[in-house]
Amino acid sequence: MAQGLSALGGAVMAGPKDDGSLAFADEWLRTRPVAVRDAFAKVPPTTCYKMMGEDGHVRGHYCIYSYEENDDGSITLKVIHLDDSFLHDTVVFGVNLNDMVPCGCRVVSH
Repeated sequence: MAQGLSALGGAVMAGPKDDGSLAFADEWLRTRPVAVRDAFAKVPPTTCYKMMGEDGHVRGHYCIYSYEENDDGSITLKVIHLDDSFLHDTVVFGVNLNDMVPCGCRVVSH
């Protein structure tokens, strides 16, 4: 059974530090499995993403809601549809982190 791991881990995000790292992340990340730390580094929760479709086109705007470590050790994401979607604020689970393409249009705060 997949174990949900909140992107914020119950912490209140103070925002990015001057060096671009996340103010809450240092302590939180130390308590996460290595695979989650690696996923967090690859797709941080403060970046807006588009999602790569099966047809190779990128669509929508999404933010990371949580990282999930699956029974086989793989990591999948829960993501939230942002305001340009007809599914605004809907959470989608089981997303492959390799399908997330940073779009850079905004900084996401939780």
